[in-house]
Amino acid sequence: MKIILLILIILILLSNPPTLTGYTYELSYKITGDAKGRILIIFPYRVFYTADASLLFSSTPDAKGDTLFKLTGVEKTGFMMRTLGFSGRSLAILTADNSKSIGKAKSTRLKKEFQLRVPEYSKFIRKYYWNNFLFKRTRGSISFLRKGYGINHNLKYNLWLKRSPGEKRVKINFGIYRIMGEAIKAFNHSFLPEDTNISILALNPIRKWTSEEIDFSKILAQSALYSAGIFRKIRPLKQERPFRANYSSSLSDDSYLIIKGSAKPDVSVFSSFRIIYFSREVKIRLKDHILISDSIIIDVYNKTGKGGRFTTNLILKN
Repeated sequence: MKIILLILIILILLSNPPTLTGYTYELSYKITGDAKGRILIIFPYRVFYTADASLLFSSTPDAKGDTLFKLTGVEKTGFMMRTLGFSGRSLAILTADNSKSIGKAKSTRLKKEFQLRVPEYSKFIRKYYWNNFLFKRTRGSISFLRKGYGINHNLKYNLWLKRSPGEKRVKINFGIYRIMGEAIKAFNHSFLPEDTNISILALNPIRKWTSEEIDFSKILAQSALYSAGIFRKIRPLKQERPFRANYSSSLSDDSYLIIKGSAKPDVSVFSSFRIIYFSREVKIRLKDHILISDSIIIDVYNKTGKGGRFTTNLILKN
């Protein structure tokens, strides 16, 4: 009888969802994309775009077993860099920081890197534009809930930026932290097998399974809208059909549970552009089931190689 009671106690303890209390996480994303060619053989077009942002969040479990993430601050300068005009002869560099001087220094470095790394675009640039934005308030201005199987939900967004004083306005979208909200939503499917929690998977870590259906239509459409106003005038990005990813789990150094999922869905999202690759990798510490990292990659390209990559990461900082 005592043995049965002991087993029941162990099972109850193992069934408790993992919590992330008292930890700080960095949530980041990066988008890179470019396209160039000719229309009707005569008219050249060149488009280059990149955005990069990261924020720090505290984590606290709630009464329902979810974990509440709240924005606590900004550690790195966020930026967006894109060519302007059909032929890409101007470049806009927009930064966001708590300091105007730090933002300006970042802009200068980005300009030099652009000239060195992508000469096929930089050699056509004739004008450069720059704006820096300052954060009005950060602490608690973004929050979301995360379930034990990796789905983020209940996003609340109230983060606002203001242009640094004395600058001439560059009239283009600068929604890089709005895109951050979409990056949070990108974790929109469970990384665990059906009817399985971390404790059960940890007892039998060598497994393979197929995910639920994944659809990034809303995320892609909103991210495009926040990145460039032109998407208000054309039909939104939409995934032609959901897809599933193949997952597997394994142990690393007997200390971490590693969960990897990937797919090559080849599904259309806009015109000739298709999601050609998706991956998600999750790392969990076994001794306390603390999330170490959760990373996603989405590649959207057409047959000529035009397109780009979206990556987002949630990583434990302490």
